Amino acid sequence: DYLLWNRSHRGEALVDLIVGTSILGMIMVSLFGALLGMLNKSAQTSKMIQANWVANSYMEEVMGFSFDDIDDFDSDTYNEYGLEVAIRVEGAVVDGGAGTISIPGSPPVDPDYKQVQVTVSGGGLENNIVLKTLVANEEAFGWIAGKIRNFSPQDQARMVGDALGTTTPHGIV
Repeated sequence: DYLLWNRSHRGEALVDLIVGTSILGMIMVSLFGALLGMLNKSAQTSKMIQANWVANSYMEEVMGFSFDDIDDFDSDTYNEYGLEVAIRVEGAVVDGGAGTISIPGSPPVDPDYKQVQVTVSGGGLENNIVLKTLVANEEAFGWIAGKIRNFSPQDQARMVGDALGTTTPHGIV
């Protein structure tokens, strides 16, 4: 009896081993796919942080120049850390009443405002990083500062933190 039973179950352990290995292989493939997805997201996040850092660095460099000199950076392109950096400077029209900023098709002759745009692309980024800022000449900046001053009552001292703004001009913090 023992020999007959043993012969009828012969190779069953090998079948169990093959089935178990197949199931384990399918589980490992799905876990490996999930791990690759997480690593890809982590790499993309690192690239976006680096691209933001590069864009911010170039924006700060351009903003260190005077209103008239920032035009020198228009259409400049650079390659930093495998990323492509493009800078555009365009004359802008600001309508204070409507609260709109527009970039006209034909650039204004002597604009009071300029829009600076830094775009970082390439280097494996899924989406471009675009930073924009508006720069005002001194006359337009005086108008903006005047508008800020009008928001606070003239008869009260301006508070800066917990201290009275005795040396700070009214309305400017």
